[in-house]
Amino acid sequence: LTTKFLLELGYTKTIIGSTNKGFGLVFGIFGTLTGGALMLKFGLKRSLWFFGIVQAFVGVTFCLLARLAGAEGVWKEIWLIVVVSMDQFMMGLGTAALTGFMMSFASKQFTGTQYALLTSVMAVARVILVAQAGVFVEKLGWDLFFILTVPLALPGLLLLLQFDHWQTATGTVKTKMSPFIKAQVALFMLSLILLSTPPIWKWLALPDAARNSELVGAFGICAVVLSGVLRPLFTRTKPKKLKAAT
Repeated sequence: LTTKFLLELGYTKTIIGSTNKGFGLVFGIFGTLTGGALMLKFGLKRSLWFFGIVQAFVGVTFCLLARLAGAEGVWKEIWLIVVVSMDQFMMGLGTAALTGFMMSFASKQFTGTQYALLTSVMAVARVILVAQAGVFVEKLGWDLFFILTVPLALPGLLLLLQFDHWQTATGTVKTKMSPFIKAQVALFMLSLILLSTPPIWKWLALPDAARNSELVGAFGICAVVLSGVLRPLFTRTKPKKLKAAT
């Protein structure tokens, strides 16, 4: 919704495009390089927490732009450049840590395939789950909408509590999935199927079925996230330590 938001603030398509592809591209690359350097210093786990929190506050920058875009003259464009640069820099930090995190799960033999699958799953929320974002904008307004995107990062951050459970003492991912994880994966895939079926139901002139399948799919995704967040509270087991060689 960023382009729609900027157009409503009175920015022209030329200014939006040049700012995003100019300053946005430069600061996005700079943020990714900075994130990679900091990740080497602080480690993957700390970087995921820190950059995840930083990324969550991207919504605040757009809320500020909504307040400051009323300035006249050159200041209107300056505020756009500042906000877009901050946005892309913070997104670059998070991208560096998330890329490193996903690469740690990929085996050397199938790196390309596994990384492609992980990035595809990562894009699910952006492509499917945000379909109703425009409705919230109409009800809440741009300011409140962007502020409310900040706490939406909390479930993803809490899932990092599972990080120790995903890793073994040697730092590699466990090869065998527990029944709980298998159930989560099955529920996630079923929810994605339900979220993709509304167009079919609408084509069959069954609007109620379309709405119900969308709701059930959304609740399924929420259940997967919630179960992942709450699981560490009930499982206190620690990774097994390797015995010293004799």
